[in-house]
Amino acid sequence: MAVHHITTLLLCVIWGLPEATPICDNSNPCPFTGGQDLSVPTEYSSEGTGLLNVTLTVDLTPHTVDWLTIHRRTYNGEIPGPTLRVRPGDKLYIKLVNNMRSDNVVRAEGHGPVSPNITNLHLHGMHVSPKEPHDNVFIEIGPGSSYQYEFDIPDDHPAGTFYYHHHIHGNSHFCVGGGLVGFIIVEDDVTTMSPELSAISCPLNCHKEVQLAVGTNFRYTFLETDPILSYSNLQKDLGDPSRNLDPLSSGTGTMEDWLMDPANGVDYLLTNGQLWPKVTLTVGEVKRFRIMNGATIEVLEIAIKELGCEMMVLAWDGIYVDAPYRTRMVVLSGGARVDVAVRCWFSGDFTMTSIMAEENDPVLASEYWQMRFNQNLLTLHVEERAAVFGLEHFPTSLPAHPGYYRDLRTIDDSEIDGRFVIEFGPEHEVNREHFKDAAHYRYKYKVGTIQEWYIINTEQLKPHPLHIHVNHFQVISYNEYTHPWGALHPVNNTKSAYYDLQGNLCDQQFLHFAHNLDWPTSNTPSFKYHGHHNRSRDSTPAYIPLGEWRDTINVPPLGSMTIRFVADRYTGTQMIHCHNLNHVDRGMGLVVEVVEEGESIHGASTASGGAYPGTCRRTDPYPDVVTGAANFNGGGHDHGHDHMHGH
Repeated sequence: MAVHHITTLLLCVIWGLPEATPICDNSNPCPFTGGQDLSVPTEYSSEGTGLLNVTLTVDLTPHTVDWLTIHRRTYNGEIPGPTLRVRPGDKLYIKLVNNMRSDNVVRAEGHGPVSPNITNLHLHGMHVSPKEPHDNVFIEIGPGSSYQYEFDIPDDHPAGTFYYHHHIHGNSHFCVGGGLVGFIIVEDDVTTMSPELSAISCPLNCHKEVQLAVGTNFRYTFLETDPILSYSNLQKDLGDPSRNLDPLSSGTGTMEDWLMDPANGVDYLLTNGQLWPKVTLTVGEVKRFRIMNGATIEVLEIAIKELGCEMMVLAWDGIYVDAPYRTRMVVLSGGARVDVAVRCWFSGDFTMTSIMAEENDPVLASEYWQMRFNQNLLTLHVEERAAVFGLEHFPTSLPAHPGYYRDLRTIDDSEIDGRFVIEFGPEHEVNREHFKDAAHYRYKYKVGTIQEWYIINTEQLKPHPLHIHVNHFQVISYNEYTHPWGALHPVNNTKSAYYDLQGNLCDQQFLHFAHNLDWPTSNTPSFKYHGHHNRSRDSTPAYIPLGEWRDTINVPPLGSMTIRFVADRYTGTQMIHCHNLNHVDRGMGLVVEVVEEGESIHGASTASGGAYPGTCRRTDPYPDVVTGAANFNGGGHDHGHDHMHGH
């Protein structure tokens, strides 16, 4: 106990006075309490003028959580950054200023830590061009520099919840987790909304909207089993100068030591930069919650713990569902957003929580518990309401989709112009390679075409969240898994090999192991999560309802999914990656190229050293990525080395 606290206690005992409340600060830690009113981000709006011109400044700024002051890289000194409100057809100009110093710039060889002082910007989920000066995620803005982004939002852009965030390959897990996120809200046209939807939405009823940016990393507890979960450990690895090295008044070490001590349990995610904030409603009132999972590795399984409140799903990833539906839980992978209408029937306090639900294990895997966040997020404080106001109603109808998000589930095969395979594998690889560079295209296709892609996760006990830039996609099916599975070498436990479902070694291996014969010929698979195509998915919230449009989805262990989309309007380099940002920092991403009509789609490095993603044997069927003449349900190709650079 600190000396000044002992003195205070003695005086209180002598004079019979109540003991003063201890002062908690960076030298005198105590348990966190949270519970403040929800902080509302600063907002900048185009307000119907057709233009929003803003400056976002990245700098290392102080941020207070309860009594603790931390220093984080922020946009304009806020966590989350300012909310940007625009409308379809607007121009959005963002000047991104990097005020960071260059005193700790490091860049690891290959895939790994990159200086957290280098930055850029990605408009996650927005249907905008990937070229400069638009949403080019390969721009790097160094300390003391700035860049002028210009985004032309289409006239038919869907209204919904999107967000912007830092996107440097090699430091995204650290910087995004530290707080470099902010909402972008594309507002609805009042004439397209039902009265019930308009009553809980901007532009006429903005007070009914609740923005929840969940996921800023406040996980300091050091776990030897998974050190990437400790923010302090990440700071050490990157040589970050903003560590909490304040000496404790007790003389027992530093604040960083206290934060990392498992006995203190400092293992939280912040909501709008706060711990367990409070949102106030009245009985029978409906509010629109725009929820973003801004976490870098964690999955959120969000429910309201107590009986008495209900949630109605309105939209996923900024795209309205066909019709609102009630749900008891929404499951958000990193980068996902959901719009839900919330109403409570009784007064009192209700807890919005993320709970590791057993029914989601087939998709999220119980073995992956470190990434399934299992704690309270906020309190819904519900007050009595004067009877004169009556009950407010949930929306029963929603605005229509733009034409490029039409239903593709029942189209004829002849309408599909191209097919491609995305395969998540061990060791943070996609399509059997680590990310190389922005010009290493794994597939090329023409603008305006309808694409059918197969998404495969070869890992037995780990999900991967897929994110595709520029275009949302429609979830068509969960398929029978007939593809190879990856496993660590049973001897050295460091490198992986591919096996068929009988446990025999595949001849279609990784690029760097294509000619390596030092592998066992058989291995024992785990089929615990096999069979997503014939499970009852209605009772598992983590499964995605077929037909919904998303930009980020969880691909379950030993999962095979089919998605379709229209390559609407934009050409250029399209990034595809795992949105577990620790994984993509380590190379789990690839690029494809969208070309103009009439341009060649030859020259992509479709195969990896002659091995084709999703296949085990050289005679296995593989989609013809040019004509779409074959798929996994029939046909076959001799995948010789003459195919390795595309057709």
